[in-house]
Amino acid sequence: LMVALDKKFGLAAGAEVTMEADPGTFDRATLQAFVDTGVTRFSMGVQAFQDELLEACGRAHSLYDVYQAVEAVHAVGPRSWS
Repeated sequence: LMVALDKKFGLAAGAEVTMEADPGTFDRATLQAFVDTGVTRFSMGVQAFQDELLEACGRAHSLYDVYQAVEAVHAVGPRSWS
């Protein structure tokens, strides 16, 4: 996808390429694959750090998923994340 976008539109050297994913929808290997293809910034959709609030908000992930996701991000080390 990144090659196709670069070919069609051109990507500036050092461009920030952001991806967003909810905790529980990716693991370390998946995140590493995205970084390897050019993703430089990763945004996680964390709305709360309490299981009760996550459930009340209708979120599909748990607090455990959030911690697993943060560990994966730390292990892979994209240029920036939020």
